[in-house]
Amino acid sequence: MSDPTCAQSWSELLLALPEFDLIDAHVDDADELHATVALPRDVQACPTCGVIERHPIHDWRWHTVRHLPVAGRACRVWWHKRLLACEGGCGTFVERTPSIASGAVWSRAAVRAAVAMSADNVPIERIRLLFGVGWNTVMRAVRAAAHLVPALAPTPGLGSTRR
Repeated sequence: MSDPTCAQSWSELLLALPEFDLIDAHVDDADELHATVALPRDVQACPTCGVIERHPIHDWRWHTVRHLPVAGRACRVWWHKRLLACEGGCGTFVERTPSIASGAVWSRAAVRAAVAMSADNVPIERIRLLFGVGWNTVMRAVRAAAHLVPALAPTPGLGSTRR
């Protein structure tokens, strides 16, 4: 594989996740893309005390999320997440990123895309199959974004039988 451009990483080019480093990617037997990613080693803020430091690594965790389809394939991102020990003595905490909510089953970009598809009247069943998530997962995202959709006002004269 050739190197990505100097301004972009493979993760940004293939997955639209610029903050991650793409470690590995393969297509499984079910024709689904599996991408292994990690955040570059950098400073993080402790969520308890706010100390911004390059905290020592305590352990590793895997966080698996569904992401935007790539080349028509469902995509599963395997994030190799660091469990960090706070330099201030607060205990341990995991890395965080704006692209993936804590404990989420799909990326924020995938949620936005699914909600937009729903607003365009794409059936929930089709959305769920495209992203490889459950029906309830899609519906929770659609309901959570319902306040963003403008309310429909009745159009006078259409369908009316009164004169």
